[in-house]
Formats: sequence, structure tokens, C-alpha cells
Amino acid sequence: MDKQQRKFNLTGSRTNILLCVGGIAAATLVYVCVWSGPAVEDKNSRNTAEWFYRGRQIRRVVQQWQESVKTTPLVRGRISDSYHTYLVIDTNEPAIWIEDWGRIREDARMKLPRSMKWRLYHRTPNGDNVLSGLTRLRFKDARRLVSEQFYLVGTEGTERYLGIMFGPGTSSQCGFKPWAFVMPRSYAWEDEPQEQVRSVVVGEDEYERNLGLARRQPATGTPQTQASGHIPPIVAQNEARWLAIEKKLYLEIERQLSDRGYDLTHIAVDEGPAMTAAIAMAEGRKLGWLDKIYRGRRTDWKSCSVDLKIDYLGDGLWYVVSDPDRRRRLTDKYLDLEFLVGAKGRLSGKKRKEWLEKGRLAAKTGMERPSPWRVTLENGISVELIGICMNPSDGREWWGPDGAALDYVPYYYAYTIRREPDESVYEIAYNVTWPNGMPQRGGSPALSECVRQHAGGGLEDRFGDDSPFRGRQRRYVFKQSTQKTTMRWIFGNGDHGRESVAFKNVSLVPGKDFGFEVETYLCPPSVKAFMRRN
Repeated sequence: MDKQQRKFNLTGSRTNILLCVGGIAAATLVYVCVWSGPAVEDKNSRNTAEWFYRGRQIRRVVQQWQESVKTTPLVRGRISDSYHTYLVIDTNEPAIWIEDWGRIREDARMKLPRSMKWRLYHRTPNGDNVLSGLTRLRFKDARRLVSEQFYLVGTEGTERYLGIMFGPGTSSQCGFKPWAFVMPRSYAWEDEPQEQVRSVVVGEDEYERNLGLARRQPATGTPQTQASGHIPPIVAQNEARWLAIEKKLYLEIERQLSDRGYDLTHIAVDEGPAMTAAIAMAEGRKLGWLDKIYRGRRTDWKSCSVDLKIDYLGDGLWYVVSDPDRRRRLTDKYLDLEFLVGAKGRLSGKKRKEWLEKGRLAAKTGMERPSPWRVTLENGISVELIGICMNPSDGREWWGPDGAALDYVPYYYAYTIRREPDESVYEIAYNVTWPNGMPQRGGSPALSECVRQHAGGGLEDRFGDDSPFRGRQRRYVFKQSTQKTTMRWIFGNGDHGRESVAFKNVSLVPGKDFGFEVETYLCPPSVKAFMRRN
């Protein structure tokens, strides 16, 4: 009996040991395969979001520099060389900024952390070289650019770099690339004829000479910068509010992927024209369960992606939610995310729930509103004036013909129209609706005091997508002294009579009413038409 008991106890002990070993193995397997921490052993994985954030800052400075060419006066329909506005890259500091008239533009200067080292490569038809220290680049006539490429490459093994490219007959381009940098094997414009023109790299002698020229001229700015140099407080406020949370947004998106077991591999965030909304795209990857067990394997990667819409709610809080309508990439998994990002501390559960509900409501709210300034003529044609805004409409205030502020933005147009120093440009949105079957003629109004006008197009919504605005709009140029205008439409022809509507005393000054009124009248048929009928 004792022998059988000892045998039974021994068998039970072995069973318990096997069960314990099996339990530990199963727990280990579950831990390895399901654990939601970082899945890739990459020394740069923890600061991937910051690298992309810094790349976005660099690209923003480059874009500001590229936009500066639009402020250069036209010389016989062409853009003249700029000898006072430079893009400056210092790989030693490291930093990047815009220098204008010998002064650093503090609003366009970005200093990188010293831990993020960069190298600037320069490619020309004659060969490649590395530009060290401080380098200045200038704009030239877009039709006479020497073929040049610049690559601002992050060192320390990071897989990010910025490419700035110039070519004959093209404007400058730049982009922050999410893969490791390799110098292209072939030259992009090797089949293009190479003109004997100066490089966009500014030498020290040329810089000193141009600086002397700039100092001898009054730094009054170009026609465009005089007209639009003043940034409205609302635009400056929107920009400051966005920049205050931009880095936190990048890091939070990375954290959201990390919580689901993915390492961030790519992220792109593009703010809208008014910086009150944005869109983002992020991609990540993690190892499959076999690769987690066998560390020598690195082939079974599982990918994920997410497209996001970002909206400002107020009180420093931004609502971020997945946007399934933007899915454009093949991936193993699309993530469904919803979270808040704020410049302040953490929210309580109740407050967080309230703000999320507010964000969901804002995401459903459209931009269209019925216009109170609408008139329908006897022939059934309806004309409505929607609103007025200074160009560019990049978050600036919209108002009605009586000067009253609109409670919404019909559309955004972030491009600045050239104007002379004594001119102002306005966005004016309107709409004309014809009855079914009636020829659509006479839809464009005539404006009193208008110097010239520019056709519409290029409209965006707050996210930077194509605007759903279905009305009509143009950019009208007035002398700065002009405070009001009259918009007049005439419909019909001389044979059947004409109907006209005039929106008189339309205010070009927000908050000020100059006695706006609507006037309609009917023009009888002409005498020749009457005699033909009789």
C-alpha cells in the first residue's frame, strides 16, 4: 500500500511539474505574442514621432521660403532673381531659417536638438558633394534654374531625410521622406539642356555684394508684402494654438499605435488652411508570433495604418478620430482611433466624455448655411450674396454685405493674390440659381470701383480638402481707399426684356454698414425687337 501510494504521489508530482512548465510556457508565449509594448528592436523607434515632427518643422520653413517667391515683383511676366531673401541651413548648430534683407526671420527659424545631427548633400550635373556648416540658398527665375538637388539627411542611422529639388522649367519642390536615404544613381535632369546660369548656392562674396545692395535700398517690402504683411490677430492666434500642441499630437499618435502593439514607421500631419483642423496618416508594424519566438527571423511583419481627422474644439482641446473615407493603402489592419489632445493636463472621465461628444457633433456639422441676402426675380432667377473676406481667406473673418460677421466660413483660399501697394484684394462669394430649362447667362456680376478681378477655383475646406462649396466666387481688386461697392447682375436680352438686380453699398469693411440695399428693375424690350414682332 505504501509503495502504491509513493508511486501515485510521484506520478502526481510529475503531472504537477509538467502542468507548471506548460503553464509557464503558455504564459511566456502569450506575453511574447500579445504584449502591447514595442515590437521592433530599433534604437530609433522611441523617437520616430519626434523625427517626423522635426521634419515637418523643417519642411514648413522651406515652404515659407518657397512661398516668398510669390511676393517678388514680376519683371516682364517673369520672376526676377532674389538677392535679399535666402534659405539658410546650418548643419553645425543645427538650425534652418529664412534671412530677409540681412535679418533673421524669427517666425521662420527652427532649431533642432543637438542630438539630431544632419548632413546636407548637393547634387549638380558636375557631381555630388557635401555642404558643411552654413549654406545659403536663393531663388532664381523659375524658367532659368540650374538643375540642382539638395538632400538634408538625418544622421545617426535614422531613416528620414528631406529632399529639396530644383530643375529647369519647374518650381522648387520639397518632401520629407520616410525611408533611409540613398543618393539616386541617375541624375534627374540628365537629358535636359543645361543652361550656363548661377547656382542657387550663394557664395560669401556674392552674399556680401547682395547684402550691400539690399542695405542701400529701403526695406519697404514688395507690393504683396505691403498689402498683406499685417497678420490678423485671429490668424496669429490659430497658428499659435496649433503649434502649441503639434509635437504632442505626433507623440500621442505614436503612443496610440504602441498601445496596440505596433511600432510607428511613418506619420504625416497636414494642417488645414486656417490651422483649426488637420488630417493625419500613420503607419506601423509589428512582428508575427513566429518572429517573436524565433528572434533570428524578421520576415513576418504585420502592418497597420490609420487616417485621422483633427478638429479644434476649444479650451485648448483637439478632437482626433479615424476617417474611414480616406483609406487608400493596402494593410493588414486599419485602426479605429478616437482620442483628445490638449495643451493642458489630463481630463476627468466625465469631462473627457463631454468633449468627445462635442467632437463627434463637430465632425457632422457642415459648412453650408442659407444666405439672408437673397432675392428672386420675376423670371425665377435667384441671386444671393454669401459673404466677403480679405484675401487670403486663411482663417480671416468673413462678413456680409452689411458688415455683419458670418457665423461660419464658406470656404478657404490660402493663396495670396498679387497686388500693388495701394490695393486690397477681397474674396466675394455669391450664387445664382436659374429655373430648369432656362439658359444660364449673366451669372457674373459687374462691380463698381473694381480695378480687376481673378477667376475662382482652388477652394478648400477646413481640413485642406476640396471644398464642398457649390456657389460662385471671385477675387476682386480695389484701391485701399475703397470702402464699398455695388454688385449688379443683368439677365435676359433685348428681344424679351431684361431683368436686373443690384446689391448696392456692399461693405468692404467688416463691422461697418454703408446702407446696404437690394434694388431690382425690369428693362422693357428694345424698339427694334418690338417692330420685328409687329
